[in-house]
Amino acid sequence: METILLTIFISIFTLIIWATNSNKDIEFAIIQGFMLGALYDVEEVDDEKWHTIQILLGVLSINIKWETY
Repeated sequence: METILLTIFISIFTLIIWATNSNKDIEFAIIQGFMLGALYDVEEVDDEKWHTIQILLGVLSINIKWETY
């Protein structure tokens, strides 16, 4: 169990470092309730693609957003 939690936290920490180094928008938010999970979404508008990675850990939501052309 400890190994799984450690792996999850290291993966999230690595993802945040990657997002910071590549100038992506990072948002942290506190949510009501308790959730665990992850989401990846792509929204296409005209010739632009908006990418979103959302990670939910307990009451903390971490959103990473960026656009590509």
